[in-house]
Amino acid sequence: TSSLKLPTSGNDFLLLSVMNLSRKADLQILYKNRHKPFSLSQSDSFGRQNEAVSERNQKNYRLTLDFSSSANAEWKSRFEMVDVKYSADVRAERGFLWMQDLRLRTRHDLIVDARVIIFQTDSFDSRVYEFESDLRGTFSNPALFGKGIRWYLLARQRLTGYLELSAKYSRTVKDGAKTISSGSNEIMGDAESQLSFQIDVVL
Repeated sequence: TSSLKLPTSGNDFLLLSVMNLSRKADLQILYKNRHKPFSLSQSDSFGRQNEAVSERNQKNYRLTLDFSSSANAEWKSRFEMVDVKYSADVRAERGFLWMQDLRLRTRHDLIVDARVIIFQTDSFDSRVYEFESDLRGTFSNPALFGKGIRWYLLARQRLTGYLELSAKYSRTVKDGAKTISSGSNEIMGDAESQLSFQIDVVL
């Protein structure tokens, strides 16, 4: 499948419900339904490639539980499933993500964020996304596909009244992968690690 090179139209539907289970716990339920056309390459009886327009329907189901065990510790658990179907004769796909977060605050202005993600999808088309905490001024929303595990640690320490040091280490391991990413970012093997440091002047 591929994206259309012509003007198209589609529709999105999103439903989000937040329930307060207690003073320390919240439960979020999210449902998203997206319809959009896509281009499908098919071969005719003469072996020629033709582009046909079909419909792609993706549904996301997500449960998130936020829990504050104390003033200095916050937990978050999430399970998400994606279901992708096509109007053409293309195999339906599924994927899921399970995520566990922990945030710790200390008396010495140190904040530590830790996350573990387990994911499994049929292909890139049924990928799942997870927005990550990161260094100030940066954005991280990786697409996870295939089968594997990802985890990271992020620490922020106030050095003085105006200086803050932050560091993040992340690692992704994919089962059976010979390479990760592509082009100039291609990594040989089934694991990718990244370490970042940053010093900010906070006014």
